[in-house]
Amino acid sequence: MRKRFLVSLSLSAMSTLCWERECLADNPIIQTNFTADPAPMVYNDTLYLYTSHDEDTASGFVMYNWMLYTTTDMANFTDHGMVAVDPAETVDIDSVTTLLDGVMGIGGEPRARHVYAQPGAAADVAAAWRETLGARAWVVTRDEAIAAGWFGARVADSVRPRIGDVVAAARDSAAMVRRAVEPGESSLVGHHGSLTPAEQLVPLLVVHR
Repeated sequence: MRKRFLVSLSLSAMSTLCWERECLADNPIIQTNFTADPAPMVYNDTLYLYTSHDEDTASGFVMYNWMLYTTTDMANFTDHGMVAVDPAETVDIDSVTTLLDGVMGIGGEPRARHVYAQPGAAADVAAAWRETLGARAWVVTRDEAIAAGWFGARVADSVRPRIGDVVAAARDSAAMVRRAVEPGESSLVGHHGSLTPAEQLVPLLVVHR
């Protein structure tokens, strides 16, 4: 009973303080974006923090994208940045025949696509994606991506088939959406997952006392 009373008294005191003056909520982890609804996951001693993202100018709930932060020490967080894609540089895969010819399936997301070719069609698919996307994306074969270290220093044989026969990583503010198959994701303004500095390199300042 005493413990319950103290909790009730503390909440009452907090309410009184906020009633008499303006109270501002502060995010103890993320200070650079308005984030909410964090979903944490720990894997290999790394904390992955997925959050929704409120636009800075929103007067209510305006969310176009998700954010991802990681940390290995709970002090230094890496912001895996979002890129605001340019509609003029956005390609709708579902409406471009040359991007679908010889293709069995398409995975990934708008900034990084894995293209699975029909048997014997991988070379033609790679050539078609390179020609169609041009300067909008880096387009490489599975072997080229692995050799370049896109998926780490070593890729297990069991993992190789999961990588697309062709991998396309968007440059600058381009995107490869699928408006027919992925209408929700295709409508988002911000995307991430490619190789640009905005998505991989995040400035960090740590002050030690």
